[in-house]
Amino acid sequence: MFTQPPAIWCEPNCHASFGDGETVGLYVGADVGSMFAGWSGDCTGTAAVTTILMTAARNCTATFNRKTADLQIGVQTSSATATVGAPFTYAVTVNNTGPDLATGVSWTTAITPGLSIFSATPPAGCAILSAGEAAMCVVGRIAAGSRAEFTVTAIAVTATVP
Repeated sequence: MFTQPPAIWCEPNCHASFGDGETVGLYVGADVGSMFAGWSGDCTGTAAVTTILMTAARNCTATFNRKTADLQIGVQTSSATATVGAPFTYAVTVNNTGPDLATGVSWTTAITPGLSIFSATPPAGCAILSAGEAAMCVVGRIAAGSRAEFTVTAIAVTATVP
């Protein structure tokens, strides 16, 4: 937070003297991963900028909330069993129902023993790392209200694959 007139820099708390009748502007900025929620005390509102008339000692508190995302993950397979030599597909969908941007999103899809990864169709911006019986997707970011879809096709290499 900083003030206008520029009498103070606040980290983490602010204390300063202003003249009686002086109007002071308060400005806040949220760190990455947080959002400004609003003012309380002698200041009100949800705008990042507020002013207060100094007619007495004043106390203003800026409140910040962590951004949150609600991720829902679904996995569907192309069938209940796999046939040797035939493709078997895993479709993974990750939905961000919000309310905020999800960051650092990644997931690993375990491949059933007896299957070997044949191909993968990643969402845009997704890096695919596959090692034997797992496929990992590092998608990074999913906006609120958006989803990422990831398809892994495997081939059954043994006769008994549930």
